[in-house]
Amino acid sequence: MTGKTEEELPLTRKRFKEARYVDEVYPFVWRNFSDAGYITLYAEDAARIGTFTYRLKVGFKDQPTDHYMRTFFQKAEEMLSNLKCLGSVPLHKEWFRYTSEFMERYSAPKFLLAFHSLLSHDDINLVEVADEDTMLHLKNLKESGAFDNALVIVMADHGHRFAEFRATHQGQLEERLPFFSLSLPKRFREGSGRTAWKNLKINKERLVVFYEICFYALCAVQ
Repeated sequence: MTGKTEEELPLTRKRFKEARYVDEVYPFVWRNFSDAGYITLYAEDAARIGTFTYRLKVGFKDQPTDHYMRTFFQKAEEMLSNLKCLGSVPLHKEWFRYTSEFMERYSAPKFLLAFHSLLSHDDINLVEVADEDTMLHLKNLKESGAFDNALVIVMADHGHRFAEFRATHQGQLEERLPFFSLSLPKRFREGSGRTAWKNLKINKERLVVFYEICFYALCAVQ
């Protein structure tokens, strides 16, 4: 979420004396959105193996975004014997509920990064239990008008790395070429962004890396 590789950024890894907190030295993309007046949310559901906490120095020194779900999931990990449910409600549905309420709460522009790991990280098959809930979540947001003026990205950070499937040719491809989907509003595709949309459709047949997506996001907000 910086548009740079780890080697290009200052040292933040654990066990290194000179390591810094990530928010002290990483140019996170959501800061550009905050500066432009956006309300921001970072919602990662696996505090124990968080993207910026598992192998980096404690993660963030200060809360990185306006809304931040880490404390909720830290408490869940502390109190629940089974992280799949909160009472009778699947925990991923609480995650969906929070992000939906965030989208509904503000009239100001919004930047939302929601990262799911609890069902998918350790089991190649378990994530399918969230298929219908994920579809309904996106469908309800679309029908509510939340996507009428929004760039929506649904993606994975990598394919599965542990199951027997990983040893197959398809598994090796998916591990390095995870799913990536992008949706732009119709009025943008047919209006001011017509050329950008045409270029995007051409470039989908070419090699595009995530650093380019971060770059274009920064260009858009600027």
